[in-house]
Amino acid sequence: MTAFFSLRTASAFLALGLLGVSSLPARADQEAIAALLAVGPEGAGNAAASEASQTLNKAEPETILPLLTAMADASPISRNWLRAAVEALYNEHRDSDGALPASELQAFVVDRENHPMARDLAFDLFRKLDQDAAVAMIPAMATDPSPVLRREAVAQLVETGANLI
Repeated sequence: MTAFFSLRTASAFLALGLLGVSSLPARADQEAIAALLAVGPEGAGNAAASEASQTLNKAEPETILPLLTAMADASPISRNWLRAAVEALYNEHRDSDGALPASELQAFVVDRENHPMARDLAFDLFRKLDQDAAVAMIPAMATDPSPVLRREAVAQLVETGANLI
């Protein structure tokens, strides 16, 4: 990938800014995300991605949203790197009260235009932050285009139906 971000990713960053998330990640974080997006087959870019991961491990928790957004433009290999970076940031900041962007994660999940795998990861993180609010979201996922998110809602409906018999 020659540009730092695609038009879709740049648009998503603008939308995140409108949601109240810090507008763009720091320049170092942007470059690190670009390095993760540039990983290719047969180990191409792995050394740079490894360095980028170290940079991202020290990033602010708000960087989780740009990482999730970048999944839309990522290859499957890059998506794995991005997922690992999101999980590392979450783990780094999970014990800091209010540090993680819970409402932004919830909004990310609700936006069906976001990548399905990124939405699933965001939902998993949001569930860890606010179990009750996450459970309340599940019924609306019965018609979700993401099979992973839809599965839990359908299972809940089946269980409710079985309890009626």
